[in-house]
Amino acid sequence: MAVRQDRLEGCPGYHISQNEFEVKTLRVLKLARSALIYLSLAVYREEQMRHTDEQGPFHLF
Repeated sequence: MAVRQDRLEGCPGYHISQNEFEVKTLRVLKLARSALIYLSLAVYREEQMRHTDEQGPFHLF
């Protein structure tokens, strides 16, 4: 029986465990979620400021 060689031999990159992959994946997903939340808050704030600028300094009902 021949000795099994690593399938990644000669390939660029490295091997990580499934657990490490899951941890890194969750971290990236959490960062992406945070980025989307901050983006939506920034858009909301910009729209509020634009709305205030259109009404002028005094708001008359």
